[in-house]
Amino acid sequence: IDIVFNEFVNFVNKYNTESSKWGAPICVGQNIIRYDNFITRNMVKRFCKKKEKTILFNEIHQIDLMNLAYYWFHNTDDLSSYSLVNLRKYFGLDTSKAHTAINDVEHTAQIVMRLLKFTRELATTYVPRMRNVFTQKESK
Repeated sequence: IDIVFNEFVNFVNKYNTESSKWGAPICVGQNIIRYDNFITRNMVKRFCKKKEKTILFNEIHQIDLMNLAYYWFHNTDDLSSYSLVNLRKYFGLDTSKAHTAINDVEHTAQIVMRLLKFTRELATTYVPRMRNVFTQKESK
């Protein structure tokens, strides 16, 4: 495991353009905040020679599909849970190959990109309306 994990670290570090925690790649995935990130940190502690200097992913920015789904669907009855299977069904993606690594990665990426695109589209409409929102009187 240590050889493979160190190869993974070397691969990820190729994309750390600034060789810093701020220039490190942004980690994206389904349920990464509550699951994958803990495993990754434990693997760094166990297998990396320079534990304290090993930076895999950006320490501030990360995109967890489970959180995105919560933000978009929390006040709706559209999803019974924020699982990847339910999200696949909702977005019309094939579920026959669910729980295969490459399929899960591809579908997670497709859904994240779509939700981020929707977010940007909404932002262009609503961000200008937020300026001085607390100093303006509400119109009746």
